[in-house]
Amino acid sequence: MIDLVSLTIKAGRGGDGSVSFRREKYVPKGGPDGGHGGDGGSVILVGSKSHNTLQHFSGVREITAQSGGQGGARQKTGAKGEDKILTVPLGTVVWLTAEFKSLPERLKLAEISKEGQRVALCRGGAGGRGNIAFKSSTNTTPRTAERGMSGEQKTITLELKLLADVGLVGLPNAGKSTLLTKITRANPKTADYPFTTLEPNLGILTFDKNQTAKDLVVADIPGLIEGAHQGKGLGHDFLRHIENSRALVFVLFLDENVLSDTNLTDEQKAELVWRQYQQLQTELKEYQKDLPAAQPTGEKERAGQAEWAGKVEMLKKPALIALNKIDLYSPELISAVERRFKKTNQKILPFSGFTGENLSKLVQKIVELI
Repeated sequence: MIDLVSLTIKAGRGGDGSVSFRREKYVPKGGPDGGHGGDGGSVILVGSKSHNTLQHFSGVREITAQSGGQGGARQKTGAKGEDKILTVPLGTVVWLTAEFKSLPERLKLAEISKEGQRVALCRGGAGGRGNIAFKSSTNTTPRTAERGMSGEQKTITLELKLLADVGLVGLPNAGKSTLLTKITRANPKTADYPFTTLEPNLGILTFDKNQTAKDLVVADIPGLIEGAHQGKGLGHDFLRHIENSRALVFVLFLDENVLSDTNLTDEQKAELVWRQYQQLQTELKEYQKDLPAAQPTGEKERAGQAEWAGKVEMLKKPALIALNKIDLYSPELISAVERRFKKTNQKILPFSGFTGENLSKLVQKIVELI
């Protein structure tokens, strides 16, 4: 999935004004009649539900709007340059890439969150005035016209952050993709090896509310590994998609090697589940550490304020803790895990994505969470 692209965008140049004099039969000295140049086209970003990725920008490096037309005789104004419309999926953030050392490394220009939302990224240049604008009592035959102004130019980065109601978070092989196939109509690839899922998958969870069908968007976030916040694996690519999820479901599990280890007691195995949950919490927390923890004061901190406001809430989102693959666990082990989480006044919901045990209860809890 293409969810990060860099582009150089250029608005159109304004058209030049015209130097012209009226010359008609019986009007040999009609005076100046040079028209103004047309304004250049702008580059405009528009939110659209018809796109789910930034795939349509693949291979594109530069986008330029149309320049304005030149002014003509008989006071004709040049045609306005056509605007360049860029459609992007909802959840797209626009960053300005700094070209000067005096500016922050990245400055947030806009975030597209609504269908039809429009943002003018680069304004077209103004058209130049024709010589008719310079006529005066002391200059009856001006031979001067203005050149059109250059349009704005920027180097930007488009970053897509999925807009989902629920984000499934867990280590590789936790069974998130299997869960997604069970509760939605999505059909992601599933297999018994780590990193089967290399890009986020979306599914629609349909449920009844007051005898009316309602939909929730569920995102399967690829498995996080230790050090994901430092970019290990595809950490940053995964973590940013969690930011826009309204709620999180932590999907925990025990590896078969741990289950078959007779040297470990049920309490020790339960402790491993707890540590796994803590690891996921740590990755979300550490991901935001590079942003200011207090009120921004400097220029760079103010530039990152909007980004910080979204990330700081990641651990404060409504969350549900679930234990997958219980078809492999003994009742005693499940009880031990529940007791371990109860020590910190937290509940964990055991289920099996393979057999479907407790799946309806999990769906009910997800709906209640939202």
